[in-house]
Amino acid sequence: MSKINPSILSAYEDYKNGMKNIELAQKYGVSDRTIRTWVKKYAWNSHSGNDNSFLLDNATPIDNTKENEILIEPSNDQNKLISEIHKLLNENDNLKDIEIQNLKNEVQNLKNEYNKLIIENQKLINENIELSNNLNQKELKEHNSRNAGRKSLASNEMIQDVLSLHVEGTTQSEIAKRFGVSVGTVNSIIKKSKIRQRKIK
Repeated sequence: MSKINPSILSAYEDYKNGMKNIELAQKYGVSDRTIRTWVKKYAWNSHSGNDNSFLLDNATPIDNTKENEILIEPSNDQNKLISEIHKLLNENDNLKDIEIQNLKNEVQNLKNEYNKLIIENQKLINENIELSNNLNQKELKEHNSRNAGRKSLASNEMIQDVLSLHVEGTTQSEIAKRFGVSVGTVNSIIKKSKIRQRKIK
């Protein structure tokens, strides 16, 4: 005589009492699809009352050693698919970690390049300042060499300004730079002024 899994009988009783498929699946540890299979295979919707003998008409003989086993084991193909899915998920996580690390490395490289550019720019600024100073000194020397020994062409207004700056404590070198003349010219103006003051006294 054919036997039927007792869990199916118990599930049928719960089904008659109004329990939903998803609730049955959770209670008996099977999928919702399995519950729907039982409903269709054993025609649960076609019978009523307490007579469960109709379940035996469509029952499939089962192994007594597995009478209480109701879980459906996945097939080899399903196991392979599940394994591939897990593998892809792990690879995806690894790729994300690698991409994040690569981005961090790129950011650090950009920071290093930026710092190098700042250093190079500062060097160029310093070199430009040095060149400018050298050029000014060269022009000043050429100007002084051209004016050396020449007669001063300083105007009265310039003479007064030179003397005023001298009284204020400005050095002759600074005065010469300001008016674009040689230090000798400034010194000559100051000396002549002192000689005049002595004569007046």
